[in-house]
Amino acid sequence: MTSNREIYQSAKVLIDNYGDDGAIDHCDSRIIRLIDEDDTDGAVIWKGIRIAVKHLLDGAPGPDQIVH
Repeated sequence: MTSNREIYQSAKVLIDNYGDDGAIDHCDSRIIRLIDEDDTDGAVIWKGIRIAVKHLLDGAPGPDQIVH
C-alpha cells in the first residue's frame, strides 16, 4: 500500500514537471492505460495521485502541513 505522503509527493512532482493541466492529463492517461492493462491496483494508486494533484491545485494542505 502507498502512503498518503508518497501520493502527495508524487502529485507535487507531477505538478512541477507537467504544470497544472499537464499533471491532471498525465494522471488520466496513466489511469486509462492501467485499466486497459487490467492493473486495477495501479489504477487505484494513480486515481489517488490524481485526487492529490487536484487538492494541491485547489490550495488544500498536503498531509505534512499543519492546519490551524
